Amino acid sequence: GQHTHTKTFLAGVTRVIINKGRGGTGYSRVAKVSLLGSTHNSDLLMSGWIGFGSKCFYFSEDTRNWTFSQTFCASLEAHLARFETLEELNFLKRYKGPSDHWIGLSRESAHHTWKWTDNTKYDTSFAIKGVGECAYLNDNGISSARTYTDRKWICSKPNHYVYKCQMKSPL
Repeated sequence: GQHTHTKTFLAGVTRVIINKGRGGTGYSRVAKVSLLGSTHNSDLLMSGWIGFGSKCFYFSEDTRNWTFSQTFCASLEAHLARFETLEELNFLKRYKGPSDHWIGLSRESAHHTWKWTDNTKYDTSFAIKGVGECAYLNDNGISSARTYTDRKWICSKPNHYVYKCQMKSPL
């Protein structure tokens, strides 16, 4: 079914350091750690999450289609990224680097309404370009493509606890 939890993934996880001292938006990506066969609730996987506002975000290193990407996020008790504000959208655009990343918006066809992964309608004022069924972030904003094309992806989940997004050393 839709919520199939695949327990094991070959995931490239990027650990991140936030450089506050270097003026402005210093987000640098360091120490790529390849985790072979880690279970979905492993502490190691938490090292790939970054906190922003009230959410935790996971930026993939892999590229897959939209459906796989959503299944991957679900296995981490998350979903493809959702944003509520311009600040969140700008953070995701800034942080993702040069690659396109899938986010949690899809529609049945170009004539249908955009919806988030929980089926709520997309009602914010940020335009989505293109005629595809699935949305992704690029450097210019939000665009759309066919479901089966491979891209990186972003997962998000609520940051309920102080330590939820904190990085843990894999060593």
